[in-house]
Amino acid sequence: MANSKQIRRDHFNQELQNLLEQKTKSNLFTKEHHDELIREYIDANRKLATTRSPQEIRLLNKFDLLRLEGTKRLVKRGSKFFGTRFFVHSGELFRIFEKAHHELNHASAKKMFDYLRSTYMNITMESITLYIQTCEFCQTKKSLKGFDSRQFSKWLIGFVDMSNSSDGDYRYILKYQDVCTKFCIFKPLKGNDVEQVAENLREIFGWLGAPQILGYEGDREFVENVKEKLKEFYNDLKIITGKEEESCQNSEWKNELKKLLTTLCKNRKTDSWAKVIPELQFMLNTIEDHDQCTPYERFFGRKPNFGLNIALPKNFKTEDLIEEKLEQFCRQYLNTNSNSSKKPSTSFNDSAILSDDSDAHVGNSDSDTDESEETFPNLHRSMSVVVCHCKTGCTTKRCSCLAANSKCSSFCHRQEKYCENRTIIDDDE
Repeated sequence: MANSKQIRRDHFNQELQNLLEQKTKSNLFTKEHHDELIREYIDANRKLATTRSPQEIRLLNKFDLLRLEGTKRLVKRGSKFFGTRFFVHSGELFRIFEKAHHELNHASAKKMFDYLRSTYMNITMESITLYIQTCEFCQTKKSLKGFDSRQFSKWLIGFVDMSNSSDGDYRYILKYQDVCTKFCIFKPLKGNDVEQVAENLREIFGWLGAPQILGYEGDREFVENVKEKLKEFYNDLKIITGKEEESCQNSEWKNELKKLLTTLCKNRKTDSWAKVIPELQFMLNTIEDHDQCTPYERFFGRKPNFGLNIALPKNFKTEDLIEEKLEQFCRQYLNTNSNSSKKPSTSFNDSAILSDDSDAHVGNSDSDTDESEETFPNLHRSMSVVVCHCKTGCTTKRCSCLAANSKCSSFCHRQEKYCENRTIIDDDE
């Protein structure tokens, strides 16, 4: 045990000496420098004030000399009357650190520094850190992992006021958005009170679970009231109230949302915007961002599905779209690929097997493609919105919006304000 302690002491003194050699100025003294300062102080104190050099005057103004336990000690001038804080040399540090470290039960460098600074004048954090590195027990401690609030699931609550174009009793739209993935959920509301919000969140929690952090674009008090209401359904629910952030639902965004609702209502030939909210939700969650990824893909980790996207024969019947027919087609598709490696394999466009007249179409699929098949509409694409990321003002056909004969919306090129291709809703207005 004694040998281990001596090895640690020697290692600490060597590292401390290397540290002092690297510094031109330091509050730490070697034993030789400390004893030399005491001798210079005694000599300067014996001289008359008029015969002292500027260096001796600075020395007397900085230090006082006390005798503690039979040893002469340098202390900070004036501290002998208001709590003694004396200077120590490098040879004493290991003993001082060893005693304090065990008294504080292997405390951190910061706690040791706060504990020793009330008694010693020239203790430094660097010297304490060097000592802790020699402590075998402290080296076995596991360091705590860093904390990052982004590790937690955080959702924001927001409202879109639809009072000017109410749909029956519905006057508001609740927006519930995941901060990390930008995935949104929309719900029509009759009012923006706590009870209705809590009831809708309860339904959403049944699908996706509850977040760790819940924020609101306005006052925190609203979130606290919603949390209290939710506790009526979930007694053990614990949610952190999110800090106030910049509103992601500014007036421009809300106006654009209203215009999109108006367009969807016109396309679906309905006056009820509450009926097209699910379609709006799917549309906004499948818009690609600058990273070529949609909120849906970020949240669920996969691309969205929207039914079949294969070619079907003209004589296709809706009642034939059953799982048994699909299994029959898959078996024939796999057998064709395995038996004939030289012949072109059957593609999903040769899906006449899904109809009752499958036998007639399997053999003539190549010759009768133009006459007997038509493409099944891609519903996913029809529900999407064309979005461009142009940086030159959308003046050429390279702009995906111009190529699709549609106007740019506020979801396009969000970093570029200049655009020659204005929003189609603005033209209608």
